[in-house]
Amino acid sequence: MKNLKKFSVVLLAFILVLSLTACGNDEKTASKKEPKKEEKEKPKESAEISDDLYSFEVLLDGVVYKLPADYSEFEKNGWKTDEDMTLTLEPGTFTVSAMSFTKGEQEIFLNFVNNTDAVQPLNKCQVGEVKSFFTSEEKVPEISVAKGITVGATPEEVIEAFGEPTTES
Repeated sequence: MKNLKKFSVVLLAFILVLSLTACGNDEKTASKKEPKKEEKEKPKESAEISDDLYSFEVLLDGVVYKLPADYSEFEKNGWKTDEDMTLTLEPGTFTVSAMSFTKGEQEIFLNFVNNTDAVQPLNKCQVGEVKSFFTSEEKVPEISVAKGITVGATPEEVIEAFGEPTTES
């Protein structure tokens, strides 16, 4: 009789664990299938970027860009240039020298990449790199990458955020 009681208790515990596991899986599956309502309504300009450096997200002047990003996104957000954007790029190539873009007094430099199979004008290509130089404080826009690293971060801040650099991939 004692063994039957022990067996019953173990069996009930096993069933309870299985039922809790099944409930947990339903929640995970449901959240994967349909994003929460908050996530759907989250605007692109949410000013939140991933802490994963390899997500290639850049927060520029309050707007999140995931590189490579369409040039039209930068244009839509007010970045302008005097450069000839009808110059073309061969398939699978990128610009070697960065082009200057301004928004009011702020200045950034963009490099372009053509990830298509056809020759494209720059204004139909993607931005693959965003740069800024300290020409003057008022000209540097607010730029940050993963883990809140910003233009002007010290090497110590970068190491604290991402660890010591290595030559391994």
